[in-house]
Amino acid sequence: MTSDNLIAFSDNGIWVADLDGGDRRRLAGRGECPEWSPDGSYISYAVFSDEEQGIWPLFESWVVSPDGARRYRLTKDCVGDFWSPDGRHIAYIARRNRQYDIGRLYVAAADGSQRTYISESLFHNLQWSPDGSRLTYVKPVGDDSDDSAFREEIWMVRADGSEPRRLSRDGSGHSWSPDGKLILYSCCFEDDTQIGGELWVEEATGGNRRMLDRSAIDRPRIKCLLPGGWSGDGKRILYSSVIYEDFPDPASSEIWVTGRDGTGRRKLADGDMPVWETESGTMVLFSTYAENNAGEEGFEMWEVDADEDDPRPRRPEPPAFPGVPPVPGRAVRVSPDGQRAIYGLPQEAAAGGLRMELWTAEEDGNHALLTEHGFDTRFFHCQWSPDSRYVTYAVILHDGQGRVAEEQAWVASADDSRRFMLSASYADMEWRPAPQAPAGGTEPV
Repeated sequence: MTSDNLIAFSDNGIWVADLDGGDRRRLAGRGECPEWSPDGSYISYAVFSDEEQGIWPLFESWVVSPDGARRYRLTKDCVGDFWSPDGRHIAYIARRNRQYDIGRLYVAAADGSQRTYISESLFHNLQWSPDGSRLTYVKPVGDDSDDSAFREEIWMVRADGSEPRRLSRDGSGHSWSPDGKLILYSCCFEDDTQIGGELWVEEATGGNRRMLDRSAIDRPRIKCLLPGGWSGDGKRILYSSVIYEDFPDPASSEIWVTGRDGTGRRKLADGDMPVWETESGTMVLFSTYAENNAGEEGFEMWEVDADEDDPRPRRPEPPAFPGVPPVPGRAVRVSPDGQRAIYGLPQEAAAGGLRMELWTAEEDGNHALLTEHGFDTRFFHCQWSPDSRYVTYAVILHDGQGRVAEEQAWVASADDSRRFMLSASYADMEWRPAPQAPAGGTEPV
């Protein structure tokens, strides 16, 4: 079994296999949702129970090495686990019992030792800083004026449990800059007539907090500023300005870019789900809906230069699929080398749902069909291999009467030269990460 391009997947247990699906090794007899540590040394996975779980899915969290030599249970009543960027530590949220109870946040070494209690509350959207020295997370807090309501606060804490502090009293969206020096987050505000959002950046050490943007709209509509992503060099920030007429469906969405210091703020385009295509922070991919000459709507991928204001489609004409609603751009995945993107499109109505296929878009604007299954494709398990040569994805077959007949896991080469089935049953899949150099300025936990 080679050390690179291993695939971890679930198929009546946890398995690993080589790039071509060969040399399979079963690591655990039960388990789902395998996730590699960033250094590729361990795999965490979940063992779910059929018992009543309350408001959060509850599972046993296990960790195993890819050779199967080391396996241990991290915790019995787990709500979520999260690897540190260097793979040396894992944060996890454990509940004290199976009722609607408060979760406790812990950090442990990758081998299960040195477990440290961090904080107590219900958590979500937990993120590690790039250097692994700090954690940010969101926790709900009861509203003193309304016993049935709560708000969400964004908090930061060191990985040893020290220096906890609140970043935002009302907000949840946040992300770290690539160098780990800044944290980007959004928060909401409202009064009797207006509701809106603010976008902030703050130094990880707690200094130099500054607002990047603030926008509001008259009720009953809602306006939010949603953090997008940092450019690879950390100099620019993408975000969306979204108006909701009837939440949660957006009525309109604009894509904006700003410098990390708040300078150079400008609107790029009308669109949704922006992602950086290039590490330099110059080209942005986003999705929009378009109408062709026959009046048929379809999803279309667009690109825009962050230094210009000339958005353009990635293909000459919008794709049209009569009688089929457009699909949001959440399926877009840019390859690690930035040379290709994959996305999903509806082809035609099929029994039990839409017939979906995956396409690739090249830098030069050429598009090619990647899959030809004729049944639903599961986009949320669509992943690029670290070397950008292969894609894993899951599909569902129907029996012609709308019932699920079979679920499969597949691997396809990006140049469409090879495609093979990894598993004849539904599988969670994840590639072993490519080796990375340690982040600079790492502080000990």
